Amino acid sequence: MLSFLLQTVNVAVLWLNTVVVVPMNEPIEDFKYIPEAKLQMGEQFVEDPDFYMEYEVEYSTFRVIRTNIVGDYRVVYRAHFPTYHFTSDQEIIFRVVENEPPMIEVDDVELPVGSKLPDLKSYVTYYDNYSPQSKVALTIDSSRVNMNQIGSYPVIYKATDESYNETTITKNVIVVDNIAPTIKENKTIEVNIDESIDFSKYYTITDNYDQMVDVVYDDSLVDYSFEGVYPITITATDQSHNSSKRQSKVTVVDNTKLEIKLKYKEITINYQTELNEKELLSYVQNASALNTNDIKITSYVDSTTLGTYEVYYEITNKKRSVTTEILKVHVKDIKKPTLEIIRPLQIELNKLEPYILDYIYVTDNYDNSLDIMVTTQGKVDTSKVGDYRIMVTLKDTSKNEVTYPLVFSVKDLTKPKILQIKEIVVTDFIRPDLQSFFKITDNYDKDLDFEFDESYIDYETVGSYPLIVKATDQSQNEQVYETILKVKDIIAPELVLMNTEVFVSYDEDFDLYDYIESVTDNYDFELNKYHVTIETNIKENKLGRYYVDYTAKDTAGNQSKERLYLTIGDTISPNIEISYIEVKKNEVFDYKKYARATDNYDGDLTNELSFSPNYIPTNTVGTYEGLYYVHDSSGNYAEQRILINVIDNQTKSNYVIYFIAGGAGLTIFAIYYLFNKRKVKF
Repeated sequence: MLSFLLQTVNVAVLWLNTVVVVPMNEPIEDFKYIPEAKLQMGEQFVEDPDFYMEYEVEYSTFRVIRTNIVGDYRVVYRAHFPTYHFTSDQEIIFRVVENEPPMIEVDDVELPVGSKLPDLKSYVTYYDNYSPQSKVALTIDSSRVNMNQIGSYPVIYKATDESYNETTITKNVIVVDNIAPTIKENKTIEVNIDESIDFSKYYTITDNYDQMVDVVYDDSLVDYSFEGVYPITITATDQSHNSSKRQSKVTVVDNTKLEIKLKYKEITINYQTELNEKELLSYVQNASALNTNDIKITSYVDSTTLGTYEVYYEITNKKRSVTTEILKVHVKDIKKPTLEIIRPLQIELNKLEPYILDYIYVTDNYDNSLDIMVTTQGKVDTSKVGDYRIMVTLKDTSKNEVTYPLVFSVKDLTKPKILQIKEIVVTDFIRPDLQSFFKITDNYDKDLDFEFDESYIDYETVGSYPLIVKATDQSQNEQVYETILKVKDIIAPELVLMNTEVFVSYDEDFDLYDYIESVTDNYDFELNKYHVTIETNIKENKLGRYYVDYTAKDTAGNQSKERLYLTIGDTISPNIEISYIEVKKNEVFDYKKYARATDNYDGDLTNELSFSPNYIPTNTVGTYEGLYYVHDSSGNYAEQRILINVIDNQTKSNYVIYFIAGGAGLTIFAIYYLFNKRKVKF
């Protein structure tokens, strides 16, 4: 019939857990019994009470598995379903893995602006506790680096070993300008005595990055009133404070004549700048060759009013010949506006583009600040973190113009957000994936560094523990969140009875704890059968079918119950005691007069005795055979045959008592009853 059934339905074996992950260096014994096999007939799974699993078949063996070496190891299992005459072989893969992530050692890298980004891998040291470096995959995300703009840019380094353990760290590539400006001399400098010099005509200053370079011409050792060759120093400094110097010479020659020679035909002075006689005399180029006391200076300059004025220089020789030179003085506003930064040049991410006048205060020696034209070149992208250079140009009504480079920093000042999406409850005493309990977001960064402080947590002990979660974005904004992790035991103990139905003889001693096969718990390992509580309705010295309720309870209050039905019965037959029977002729035979019946449970059963045959012919002398028999309340039966002598009233007969059954039974029962009678224990 079974073979016909197997032919009419689809029969298949479903194997579960055919790939077993084994942490490195763990004993393989703990993982041998994880694979399972189930028999499916049609659409239902069936249980085979005789099912058993055979290991290491087809010449495979557990001895090939090395848990100290990462890899896949194969052992063939065979599932037997004897009831259904069905077997199935399955190759089980034991995958030994290691869980420690690789290590990455790398520092910030500083590179010159405008250069090519090198292979950043050459700056990294990475290794793994198990995998050789050739098996560790290193990826570097340098997509945010702009080598053409000064700034600090995040670079993400990620190392992955053979077991897919990952380590990610973030360092910076710092793009700097470390090249000083270049000073080129176009031609040698030769000037007449007291002649002024425009040094910019003699030198070309360039820089690899900055358009605006600060240039200082140090001619403090030059005496323009005497012929000679004098040293000068030119210093050029860019916005990154890279500086270069060049030593050069100025040759002063004397081409003057004995006459008043002014250094300039026209000069321009700043608004409200006073010209005293000494300063006016300084404009006479050949004053050293003349007697300055002979020079008469007449000035009509009013520096409080813009305009053009004249200064007359007159010298009279001994012949009273007057030589006159006129110096035109232009009173102008020639001072450039000034700029003062009144608040940090810092903008929060995703805010409005900065309004320049909110960050600076503009002043001028002549114009009202509202009359100063402010223009900017450059743009601040507030949607991206970084430094942005804005060129601010100030121009007053006199067309004095100055440009200031301002560097605005767009910063992410918002901390990441940590949202706990569900309560953290550990019920298997194994560290869970803590990240799955939280949703960590940031307003800007996608890649966040987060860590869990589990120093106070014991995953193997029930309790409530503090857990600290820390999330840090690429701008080092840090958010700390404190919560509670609970380790709970929610699994009831496993209580297994040897049977659910037990029969015990009335006179048999029994211990209710002996019917417990095992008590185990996933947490309370010391739990045993004597921790089990027992409740029963057993009545002492009473036959019947009773229940026994067993309850196993662990320290967490989880409990499991099992019920045993116990039947106390009487299996011992009654005992019949018969005396010698001699009846006189014609005397009425009363069989109960000669016998007594007792029982280990019912006591005296004499009244329950029966006799066969129903009639003994006492009117005739002779020997007759009879049968005594009785049943106790449990249906146990006993009988005993006896001879009855009917004698004449005048004659005394010899008699023989013949016991067919009972004597030996009586002796055995007496010994058993006296020495083995016990109380019920529970």
